[in-house]
Amino acid sequence: MTNKRFIVAVAALLVLQSTVCAGHISLNTRYTFPSVVTTGNFTVKVEVTNTGDEAAYDVSLTPLLSEGLESEPLAVGNKIAAGGTFNGELDVNLGGDVTPGEYALAVLTDYKDANGYPFSSISIPPEKLVIRKHSNSLVSATIERIKLPVNGKKNIKLKLRNLEDREHQVSVLLLLPREFDTGSEGETVNLESRGDSEFEFDLMSRGALSGSTYIIYALLEYDEDGIHHTSNAVGVVEVVEEEPGFDVPGYAFIALLFIALALFIGYQFMAGKKEGG
Repeated sequence: MTNKRFIVAVAALLVLQSTVCAGHISLNTRYTFPSVVTTGNFTVKVEVTNTGDEAAYDVSLTPLLSEGLESEPLAVGNKIAAGGTFNGELDVNLGGDVTPGEYALAVLTDYKDANGYPFSSISIPPEKLVIRKHSNSLVSATIERIKLPVNGKKNIKLKLRNLEDREHQVSVLLLLPREFDTGSEGETVNLESRGDSEFEFDLMSRGALSGSTYIIYALLEYDEDGIHHTSNAVGVVEVVEEEPGFDVPGYAFIALLFIALALFIGYQFMAGKKEGG
């Protein structure tokens, strides 16, 4: 009888350990494009690798480009297996009235898991699209990391800074996965010389999965002396369940369960010794 109790307790402990980690999909995308674009059309080579341990289905890439740059969505295919890689190309059309300078290559990636649940993500490579001439933006920004209730909304502050000795009219555009929405996706902010400013917006969950972490971007653009300048800020949004009252961290809850199981095993062992004695 005692041995059976001990085996059940150990089995419960093993089940708890196995449920802590779950499978996931992680798509890593790399882009290759000309260092300087001078012609009307150019190609962006795309490499998508699934570094997770579950397959991704119905994967597609949608470029989010500035005005004057155009490209059609790219259908990756029905499935990218765990550890698998897809290679493709994005054809970008450059309009004749595009201001020379640097632009961001932002891409929205859509995919599904094996159950058909949709996910999306935004990615921007550190390299900029250089149209005819290099530029260097001296405007920067930071986005605070937040925890967003799965069915709620939260105010986020975007802090901007101008390191140049002249003011700028900066266009601020928020780039969000489909799982989020905001009442103000874009706004023009006047940044004084060597000045700071704050831009606030409400971020709302629209089907974001609890326990997941999402990346959001703010795109900062301005023109100066006929040259286009671009920079971007990166933010992290952790989606959590709404838990009224005292909030116990997940790791603390798991530790308490392990302690309870250890006490239970010890009690059963001592009870068995008494019965045997």
